[in-house]
Amino acid sequence: MSAASSQHRHTVETLRQSEQQQGFLLRLSDLLRSLSDPLDIQYRAACALGQYLGASRVGYAVDEGDDAHIVVTRNYTQEGVPSIEGRYHYNDYGPELLRAFKEGRTVVRPDIANDPTLTAEEKHAHAVLQLGATVNVPLRKNGQLIAVLFMHYPEAHAWTDQELTLLEKTADRTWDAVVRARTESALRESEERFRVMADAVPQIVWITDGEGRTEFFNRQWSRYTGVAYEASTAAAVASGFVHPADGHRTMQAFEQARQTGNVFEVEHRIRAADGTYRWFLVRAEPFHDPVSGQITRWFGSSMDIHDRKQVEEALSRSEERLRKALSIDTVGILFFDPEGRVHDSNAAFERMSGFAHADLASGHVHLDTLTAPEFIPASHQALQQLRTVGTSTPLEKQYQRPDGSRWWGLSAGKRLSDTECVKFVLDITEAKRAEEALRQSEQQHQRANARLTRTNQDLDNFVYAASHDLKQPINNLRGLFDELYRSIQFTDPEEERLLVPLIQQSLQQLGTTIDELAALGQAQRAGEALSETVSLAEVTEEVLSLLEPQTRAARARITTDFAAQSTILFPRANLRTVLLNLLGNSLKYADPRRPSRIHLSMWVDSGQPVLVVEDNGLGFDAQKYGEQLFQLFRRLHQHTSGSGVGLYLVNRIVQANGGHIEVDSQEGAGATFRVWLGASALSVGGKS
Repeated sequence: MSAASSQHRHTVETLRQSEQQQGFLLRLSDLLRSLSDPLDIQYRAACALGQYLGASRVGYAVDEGDDAHIVVTRNYTQEGVPSIEGRYHYNDYGPELLRAFKEGRTVVRPDIANDPTLTAEEKHAHAVLQLGATVNVPLRKNGQLIAVLFMHYPEAHAWTDQELTLLEKTADRTWDAVVRARTESALRESEERFRVMADAVPQIVWITDGEGRTEFFNRQWSRYTGVAYEASTAAAVASGFVHPADGHRTMQAFEQARQTGNVFEVEHRIRAADGTYRWFLVRAEPFHDPVSGQITRWFGSSMDIHDRKQVEEALSRSEERLRKALSIDTVGILFFDPEGRVHDSNAAFERMSGFAHADLASGHVHLDTLTAPEFIPASHQALQQLRTVGTSTPLEKQYQRPDGSRWWGLSAGKRLSDTECVKFVLDITEAKRAEEALRQSEQQHQRANARLTRTNQDLDNFVYAASHDLKQPINNLRGLFDELYRSIQFTDPEEERLLVPLIQQSLQQLGTTIDELAALGQAQRAGEALSETVSLAEVTEEVLSLLEPQTRAARARITTDFAAQSTILFPRANLRTVLLNLLGNSLKYADPRRPSRIHLSMWVDSGQPVLVVEDNGLGFDAQKYGEQLFQLFRRLHQHTSGSGVGLYLVNRIVQANGGHIEVDSQEGAGATFRVWLGASALSVGGKS
């Protein structure tokens, strides 16, 4: 009965100790879980174990792997017990110690002072460290000694099996925590190195899980988009930052890569912080789980290719323009080397030249082959310009076709590189034919003009001679009739009443005709008269003196204003003729219902003196009759006598001096004549 009771107490005690040890191990695990420093983990575990078992010293020693030395790290000690941090030699504590550690055996020395396996020197080495009892639990991984958990007492101490088991479990848990901490530390260092490396590259670097949920974006993403990184999804990034025209295509490519397990690659535009978009090449590699083979990560980058894209687009546009240029129907294009060997052409040149594309592209056709023999020297000169200057001046020459026929071409060239030149050719055959026809027509026209000029000169000479040669006989005839009329007496008064006015009217009409012929002769020679400095006031006074009877008849008041320009350079006689006709017309066509008012002035416009004659006479419809006003023998009013030569003569005189005339008039509202007398008529110093 006593034995059974004793066994029961032993069992209960064993369970109690086991529960206490489990509680210790749980508290130890909780303690170590929050620690990240491996050395701190070892020290805290040593403290917990030493306090729990009442040991004087507990710690870890790390094997150096040289089969000779072991390093003791920070260790737990009771008050008054020195720490033994440092480097130690295995042999100082018995030759069997290292062998046991390597074999994974726990070495227990409960009473070092009386341990028969130790020599006096070894016992002394223990005594120096205040070691009365020791236990050393080796930690081995993959057959290699890693570290030793040691526990010391200053006096002899007997460890129970449960305590030794607790030491072994504590050593394992502690080392697992150390490995975890080292792994996490290495992982953090690795992640930090990766982040630094990722932030250092100019591309956007990113990571998502297998479904596209974002896990990482480097600093370039925030710098470019202006948005701090937040966990998101590929779909949200595509809809929020990718150009609307590219988002759907991007997600299609990503889904296809997920289904096939291939590399994800797409080009799309991403919005920058300023709202603009730039092109990026996006590429991601899938990471497959080694066991399941499923994609668990996408490691990607987005490289800015906007400049390259613009170059590609510009190149594409350039190639399209070149294609269109080469396909133009009206311009022939030849490609050849600097020696003149043709190697390509467009369809337009092939049609012009009659050569097939295969012949021109063969490299056997030379520019000389295409050129008419007499134009080969000029062709060589143009080719030399391409070699030396890089361009050739436009050249007109005749080309010859394979059948010997010829055609005219206008060409200019450009050196594209050291090995290639281009020439643009226009077929100007029809233009050349038209040019030749025009040259012949101009020669005929020149001959006709020469004949017409001679005829006009002859006519002018005739008119001039006739007007002068006939004027005096007419005057003599008028004088003789007047003398005869005074010396005779008609027997029949009725006959006198009819014949005399008829003869006088005929002589007057004949005289008027002669005067008109003289005026026409003067008009033909209007440009031959020499210019001189003429006072406007003096010439006007002469003209008004001649027109004094007409002025009285029209009850006219004539005013002048020559303040802007008092003198001009003009043929005096021609100016008198201009004033006489303009002022005479103002008086002749005065409105009989009111006194005539005429104003004569001179002003300057764009370097030309302008003579202005304004009246309040009958006027006329200038819009309707303006173009007819200066025609020879054209009269707008028939109620007074006139020849229709005066304004024609004025216009010829003014045009001969480089001027022109403008007229404003309405019926019943008078007329204004503005006469530009030509730039040469402006007298230096003639301003009043």
